[in-house]
Amino acid sequence: EPLMSGQKYRATESMVISNGKLSITVMGEQMRGTMESTREKITEYELVSATERNVVITNDTEENTRVVMGQPQKESETNVLEGKPLNGKLEDGKWTFALVDGEPTDEESVELEEMSNPDDNALYPRKPVKIGDTFKISSKQMKTFLADAITRDPSGSGEGKVEEIVEHVGQQCARISMKLDARGIIEEDGQEMQITIKVEGEVLRSLEIFEDLMVDLTGTISFGGELETLGQPMSMSVVADLHFGIDSEVLDNN
Repeated sequence: EPLMSGQKYRATESMVISNGKLSITVMGEQMRGTMESTREKITEYELVSATERNVVITNDTEENTRVVMGQPQKESETNVLEGKPLNGKLEDGKWTFALVDGEPTDEESVELEEMSNPDDNALYPRKPVKIGDTFKISSKQMKTFLADAITRDPSGSGEGKVEEIVEHVGQQCARISMKLDARGIIEEDGQEMQITIKVEGEVLRSLEIFEDLMVDLTGTISFGGELETLGQPMSMSVVADLHFGIDSEVLDNN
């Protein structure tokens, strides 16, 4: 059945970096370690109409763990919009989100802006495509999709293919097989590293609300470079498994 106003669904997004092998060389001494990173974001939507919905991010946390020479380091970060009621409106094919109550802080404004420019839109052609069509994904498009990972000098290429139309959580979706091979520079705290991300898998993209309702992309991530720590030059490299996932489910309308 098509989308009904009042229908509620939940989307769970995850990005998992696992089995990371870390190598650091400082003053000729090499240290080895491991690295893991998990980000999980759970969002609940209530459809008010085809062009409006109420949104609550019930959970959005990123946890990073590094172990070097047996010493663990943990970092955790939570989205400032977590738990706050939001309202989204669709105009000219683009969703814009705002707080239901009050004015947003600067930090909240940044997050709302990111929600209004979802990275996944970047991967798709602007022109209509039909079943069986393949489409190229440029390095610039991949940089937008991987905005948190590639900050400049994108290269590489990707490809998508529209396999069939299927129904998922009550919506008509295009099942798209996808392959991405993206490279570039990641800048953090004024330092830069080369990064490569290679993933493949499939996506179910809603033809009704223009969003990815299911994503299953698996592959590898590697990054490294010459850095500086406490005034000392050091080189670092990481190679790890990578998985991007999105899963959606319809909620009971209670």
